Amino acid sequence: IYSKIAGTTVHRWDDVSDQTAIGRVLLNGETLIGQTRADLLPCQAAELSQMGDGIEWFHSYAAFPCVYAGTVIGGLTLASRYEHFWDERRVKRLQQFASQAAIAIVSSEARQRMSLLNAGLTAAANAVMITDANAGIQWTNPAFAKLTGFEFDEAVGQTARHFFKSDKQDTVVYRQLWRTIRGGNIWQG
Repeated sequence: IYSKIAGTTVHRWDDVSDQTAIGRVLLNGETLIGQTRADLLPCQAAELSQMGDGIEWFHSYAAFPCVYAGTVIGGLTLASRYEHFWDERRVKRLQQFASQAAIAIVSSEARQRMSLLNAGLTAAANAVMITDANAGIQWTNPAFAKLTGFEFDEAVGQTARHFFKSDKQDTVVYRQLWRTIRGGNIWQG
């Protein structure tokens, strides 16, 4: 996973030293703009000198942090063949784009975690039931169906009381169960 310019490996994409534009953005969380070649960082100048004749397109650059909930989670770097290309309007739009990219990255990671959690709960050998605050069943796993005989579609929408009220337990047990669940805690039993 390397940045390649004109077929030459220049630096790793995840180099977070303050020697690179992306490194500075990741470390400081601030937008970095270079309007002319004179504004280039030393490592950028070295990269350009390796490129020989192919450097005519690189006259200015911009690097933007991708920030989510106050944390820098990535960066966006761009180059332009024009000096003074990064006017206020472009910078503002690209900062907004970097913020939207951060949201998309976090959302994608959350979906991946949810998918993994769903796979784990679905595969669990123990019966699992998730309810809302009013004991309405929102989700069950296959082990729940095996234990109770109620398939997912039959259980969802029912109240958990329907499945757990019996004369075999003292009412104190049921009060403790619902107090635990309504308190936002996990009941096991």
